[in-house]
Amino acid sequence: MIKIINSLTDNENAISFRYPVSHRALGLTDYLEVVKRPIDLGTIRSNLKKNVYIYLEDFVTDVF
Repeated sequence: MIKIINSLTDNENAISFRYPVSHRALGLTDYLEVVKRPIDLGTIRSNLKKNVYIYLEDFVTDVF
């Protein structure tokens, strides 16, 4: 799974998805109303290192 995240993160088209959106700093006051479950590749990588994903389906849900 870490190989998948590394591959996605290394893709130049994924730059916007590498880190969490700083919605407060950007003044996006309704961000959490629009994006119900924010996730980024860095958080997914961190979750993998912490063994957060017990089931493959949880990982797949975050990636897709």
